[in-house]
Amino acid sequence: MKKLLLFIVWMCFNLLSLHAQRFNKSIPSTTKIYNEEGKVQMLIAYNPACSCKTYSEFYSDGKLYAKRMFKLTDKGEVVDGEDVTYLRDGSIKIYKLWQDALPVGRFYFNHDNGNLEHEEFYEGRYKTGTWKYFDEFGKLLREKVYEPNKTLWNSKKDDAVYKYYQNGTVARTEKLTAGTQKIDGKKVAVPGSVAVTTTDGKKLYELKCKTCHAFDANGYGPSLTSFSKNRSKEWLVKWITDAQKLVDIGDADALELYKKWNNKRHPSQSLLTRQQVQAIIGYLKL
Repeated sequence: MKKLLLFIVWMCFNLLSLHAQRFNKSIPSTTKIYNEEGKVQMLIAYNPACSCKTYSEFYSDGKLYAKRMFKLTDKGEVVDGEDVTYLRDGSIKIYKLWQDALPVGRFYFNHDNGNLEHEEFYEGRYKTGTWKYFDEFGKLLREKVYEPNKTLWNSKKDDAVYKYYQNGTVARTEKLTAGTQKIDGKKVAVPGSVAVTTTDGKKLYELKCKTCHAFDANGYGPSLTSFSKNRSKEWLVKWITDAQKLVDIGDADALELYKKWNNKRHPSQSLLTRQQVQAIIGYLKL
């Protein structure tokens, strides 16, 4: 509810601010938005020299949480410039750079301990280069290698090679391209994926889960020890199949996991059949 109220206040201010600036675009201005405790939660600074705004958000203790830049156009505001999220100690959590609402160059995301979590690269309107993913101790877990000028920056379709690492060496490689395949006897469109037909729980775990989840230690994702505690098999089926859907509908357990693991999206396994998902659960004895 607090976030909703803040969003409404921000929208109202934004509309009024844009209206006012049409009449006087030469005067710099700073606006503060306060939380319920009377502390500054957001600061909005308008700079006429670049016709841009900087939005700064703060933690409850006053430390900087995020800073984002927007350019004013006839159609409204578009993200343009640095987009940075900070940890409480002032180090960078997420760094992005935009130009006219398009990503530019290298984006990077850090673990809470400051180590690199993953990096992304963009050129023009496309994903490009080799994206690398690491655990909190710096161990390389996987890579996405994109073909130039193939995958739009905001597309769900990947023209890329996925490489999964174990102990510093490539354990498995997948080539992802768009196309169609048969799932449960039906032909369906596949936005960048490969067919998996086995119903062997161990093989499915090794193909789909092992890279991020170990039995007895946290890695890119949580360990599987006691993961089933207070969770039904039906919930586990939904989580494995499409965890983000549980997050989006506000499932309390899913939201708790999502926040605990730095808002990282769990890869969708919606192309697996229910039988395959149950085979994974059976093998893990969840």
